[in-house]
Amino acid sequence: MIAAASYARKNKIPYLGLCYGMQLAVIAYARDVLGFKDANSEENDKKTKHPVIHLIPSQKDLIERRAYGGTMRLGNWDAKVKLGTRAYEIYKKYQGFKDEKTGLTGERHRHRYDLMMICKRL
Repeated sequence: MIAAASYARKNKIPYLGLCYGMQLAVIAYARDVLGFKDANSEENDKKTKHPVIHLIPSQKDLIERRAYGGTMRLGNWDAKVKLGTRAYEIYKKYQGFKDEKTGLTGERHRHRYDLMMICKRL
């Protein structure tokens, strides 16, 4: 699955990564572009030196107690869609912006793991 995400990015093929698919795209990017060959999700490899996807701290106790039920974090987060991109055009077409001029939209999610911010090494 990581190879598929890498292939899509390298060949400029649209890739819709929802939930685990987004995690895999981030892992692929960290490995291919940033050179973190062992980058992974803490869910898959707790000992990775480069955890780019991590367990949300408030979920740790719930996981340890196996309290899965309806305990995942719900959220509605502001997100900016880059002007001039295909994603921007899709949001515009379906009136998905809070503020079209700035590309501000809102995204809902329900999950236990989250993206860890990564920066390209200079």
